[in-house]
Amino acid sequence: MNSYDEHSHDELKSIGHMATLPRDYRHAKDIETVLMELTDEVCQRARSHHKAGKTVTVSVRRYDLRSGFHRQSSLVAPSNLSSVIFKKAKAIFEQHWDGQPVRSIGVSISNLHDDQDIQLELFTNLDKEERISRVLDQTHARFGKTALLRASALTTAGISRDRATKIGGHYK
Repeated sequence: MNSYDEHSHDELKSIGHMATLPRDYRHAKDIETVLMELTDEVCQRARSHHKAGKTVTVSVRRYDLRSGFHRQSSLVAPSNLSSVIFKKAKAIFEQHWDGQPVRSIGVSISNLHDDQDIQLELFTNLDKEERISRVLDQTHARFGKTALLRASALTTAGISRDRATKIGGHYK
């Protein structure tokens, strides 16, 4: 038995985050705000594990929490950058959302690779974004998740500030 087989139960298979929304979200722009916030969390966790995912999955449950969709799509190359993951997640959402109110949404990445093995694309600004993401991760680790937020988190659709005051979905 090789070492991979001995420790395969310890291998991370996917990294994701799902949120039940405080109300029904009916507008694509509001849903995309939450999708971006969840993507940021997933990517931060991926970077903390030194992983990048090639497969992006979006899960949406409608207002009844029973119906919805769970779809995935693959990237050209593994990534743990929010802009790359969000672009794919948004495309999946736009393709499969039927316009019904959304009550729960999730984003995950799978088909994970070590992020040191990622080859950055030529003629892109991903190296700069990767450096900025690492600084954001360090800031959040030192000062808390609400130390730096996207402006969209301050809108009525944003859930990041409220979620930062909870542990396991419950107020501290």
